[in-house]
Formats: sequence, structure tokens, C-alpha cells
Amino acid sequence: MKYLFRCLYAAKMTYKVEIDKKVRKYLDKQSDQYVRKFYEKIQLLRKDPLTPYIDTKKLIWVKNGWRLRIWKIRYLYILDHEEILIYFYDANNRGDIYKK
Repeated sequence: MKYLFRCLYAAKMTYKVEIDKKVRKYLDKQSDQYVRKFYEKIQLLRKDPLTPYIDTKKLIWVKNGWRLRIWKIRYLYILDHEEILIYFYDANNRGDIYKK
């Protein structure tokens, strides 16, 4: 049984990450510390997007939508299991991200 579990885990693919132009612009305005932390979290998300060690939360109003929290900044993304894709589409401060 342990061997089967290891084989299944090893066969698991990493997710592809796409970042929208809006998020890239937002990251350009941030300090290097924020950007470095963002890319560290992306690497963890690529390996296992449902890990409990990253501060993520499911969004109710967006199908397959999730929120990633890094300090006071919120990043919104869509998790597509079929295409093995994580698409970041919005980023802003915690009070402004949900005002639309």
C-alpha cells in the first residue's frame, strides 16, 4: 500500500501558473520583499494547490475561485484541475480587493 501511495504522489504533476497583466503591474509597484514572498507562495501552490500550509480560502462568488493572503495583500486566482492551471487575475490591499 505504501508503494502505491508513493507512485501516485510521484506521478502528480505540478500546476502551470499564469499571471494576468493587472497582477504584474501591481507587483511592479510593490517592494522586493512582497514580490519575493509572492513567488515563494506560488512555488508551494504549484506543487500542491490545496495544501493547508498556505493561507488560501475558497471564494463563494467565483466558480473555482480562491484567495491567497500574503500579509495585507490579497491575490485572487482560479484553480483549474482539468488543465492543471493556476490563473492569478487580481491583486490589491485587503479592503479594496472585494469592492467591485
